[in-house]
Amino acid sequence: MDPERRARVEAAARTARAELGASPDPEDLQRYLFGSGVHGADAVLVTMQVLEVGLREANAAFFGSPLRKAERDFQNSFVDTLDLVAETDRKQRQLCSEHQVPWSPPVLGSIVGVARDVGAGGWPINGLRHPIEGTTCGWYLWAGEGEMDQDPDYFQPVHVDHLFDRCPRVLPYLGLPPGWRFLIAPGHSDVWHDPELLTIDHHRPPE
Repeated sequence: MDPERRARVEAAARTARAELGASPDPEDLQRYLFGSGVHGADAVLVTMQVLEVGLREANAAFFGSPLRKAERDFQNSFVDTLDLVAETDRKQRQLCSEHQVPWSPPVLGSIVGVARDVGAGGWPINGLRHPIEGTTCGWYLWAGEGEMDQDPDYFQPVHVDHLFDRCPRVLPYLGLPPGWRFLIAPGHSDVWHDPELLTIDHHRPPE
């Protein structure tokens, strides 16, 4: 162990003993270390010193802690989300490059108009983008053949972030700028420019 880590671990162990006593409950110790910002290998080493156990027992206390499990699950989920966002950005940029248009992704937190049938297994999935207005990003999504329903209540306002769970298949297309459309189905993808989208009236989902 390098001197800097040794000093850090010993200081954390002394503080933990002073706060929790000589033989604290293992889960109380993990909760205290978590709240003190002691994580990973440092937490295992501190556990060894405070509980006066070997590496195997310290690992069992650390990895068996419900709090630490929740911490690891969150970290793994966060990393997976970052990977998905990066892959989505790559696909969006590639599609925009193929059609020689600027990459124009919706801002996270902006509103998409999503019909109730999207994400329920219906095909094809259609998307079109009007100009950005207020907090809406201009995208409207619906499933089925034909044009979208003109009923003002047809679309639900959905934060674009929620599409990662609700309908990830559409994500690679959302970097297209206003004035573009797409239609996708299993084994099929069609993308085209529709200049009328830049001028016609459209339903704005309620915020």
